[in-house]
Amino acid sequence: MLPGLDRQTLSALADGMLAPRFQERLDELLTLNESGTLDAVEQEELDRLLDRIDQINLVKARAAYTLQKLFDIATSA
Repeated sequence: MLPGLDRQTLSALADGMLAPRFQERLDELLTLNESGTLDAVEQEELDRLLDRIDQINLVKARAAYTLQKLFDIATSA
């Protein structure tokens, strides 16, 4: 859970996305990877972006879980 955050903040986190400039770069790197033309530096950059996406997804899941628990508490009272 993510305690101490209000519902609006939790909703924003649950709906969060990769910033557009990072998404564009990710798309470019994935295209290069598919074509087999990704160099070592680009591979490291792709790995970092994929790690960032994993972190975002974890926060999104925790925010969604916390919102659900808050909803469950509110409706059971």
